Amino acid sequence: IGLLILCIALFFSFKMLNKGNKLIQRIESIQKMQRVTTRLELLGVALDMGIKNPILGVGLENFRDNSQFYGNKNHIERDAHNGFIEIFAMLGFPGFMLFIFLIYRAFKDLAFYKNSLNDVEENIEKRKKFVLVESIKIGFIGYLVAGFFLSILMQKIFWVILALTSITRKFAENDPCDEQ
Repeated sequence: IGLLILCIALFFSFKMLNKGNKLIQRIESIQKMQRVTTRLELLGVALDMGIKNPILGVGLENFRDNSQFYGNKNHIERDAHNGFIEIFAMLGFPGFMLFIFLIYRAFKDLAFYKNSLNDVEENIEKRKKFVLVESIKIGFIGYLVAGFFLSILMQKIFWVILALTSITRKFAENDPCDEQ
């Protein structure tokens, strides 16, 4: 029954997050791509854009508008299909380092909370929290891996996961389970 509830929740969240015909447009755009090399060319465009604008980048959310100046007609208003290189192109090297620091800090906060949960085997509440922290960590790792193929910075889910990881430090500092 738990699996059925999970499937229903996933279905409704999928329906709520895919407003309009975005999903249909995405599926139809796959057929229009002539070859996989277009994605590789877009990676080159993003890297070239970042190298030519190393300090400030081209500006937040300006990759699509500027891709035509670094590529050919196939690259007009396209995503880089690699979130990390796209961030480097949009924000420059300092912005990219700040992004890496945010990710580092998120994993450090998760580790801090996980390490604060001593005696996990004896306390069921701490075991639940441990599983929750591990789930957030695994989800975040999966999202970052997907970032090698997608644009990740402008996605709401990235900021939700980042917020979840950042509040775990406060949970560790104010854990009522330690007072028992």
